[in-house]
Amino acid sequence: MSGPRATAAVLASGISDSTRALYNTRVRVLKSMMARTYGDEKISRRRFAVFLAALHDARAGSSTLDGFRCALAFSQKISGREVWAATATFVSICRAHRRHAAKKATPRGTLTPAMSEDFVLWVKAERPELADAAQVQLGAALRVSQLLAIRHGDLQRNEAGQHVIFLRVDKRQARNPFHSKVVDQKTVECLRRAESGKSHGDRLFTTTPHAMADLVQKASVALQWPSGVRYDGSHVLRHARTSVILEKVRKLFENEATQMTTSTARRYGRSRRRPRR
Repeated sequence: MSGPRATAAVLASGISDSTRALYNTRVRVLKSMMARTYGDEKISRRRFAVFLAALHDARAGSSTLDGFRCALAFSQKISGREVWAATATFVSICRAHRRHAAKKATPRGTLTPAMSEDFVLWVKAERPELADAAQVQLGAALRVSQLLAIRHGDLQRNEAGQHVIFLRVDKRQARNPFHSKVVDQKTVECLRRAESGKSHGDRLFTTTPHAMADLVQKASVALQWPSGVRYDGSHVLRHARTSVILEKVRKLFENEATQMTTSTARRYGRSRRRPRR
């Protein structure tokens, strides 16, 4: 194979099968929309800009807009056409929609340690089959993609004797091929239970991102979490655990800097009243 077909094959092999399938689906949707709106499948600059504006007006997420732009750009690239969908003009259009949406978006909620404990107890009672997955994502501050990629054998010990899990890279990470994360005893126990009955290399959790997101959304209603913020997915579990970790780090540095306990540093850090005359 040589020439344009070889180039297209090399470009197509540079992305995962799932991403390529998603891109193909989005291009088919684009062509279908063009045919229904304009009577033919031609995707011009003007038509695509109108399409992006219509998505924005329909309250589609900014990642959806950028996803269609990337899909079109990839299609243009592998077919040897001008890749105008990747130009600064359309990148700026998607960026402008993203900024506009961010100003109007409801902020994402987070969980206090007490709320996290209530959540774990609620999951154990209402959805026990997801309890270990929820505890692992919360305890290790994982993305849902990292959670679902964990396999039998990923739980190991490091040179210090601590339990660690090896996390596979995804498109947001530059580390290769794995990186490890220290996990607490609760997380270890959940991972051990998930390993039971499975063979080496098997995925530990067979749930889906949608199921985990639905779990958090239902918990936010059942446990009456604060209104006016979004508890729209399991990513809030990663945020919650990260907040706890950062608070522990802050206290550790305070104690190291002052050579005092937290309570002593807080006492002497307060402003004092003027002495009586």
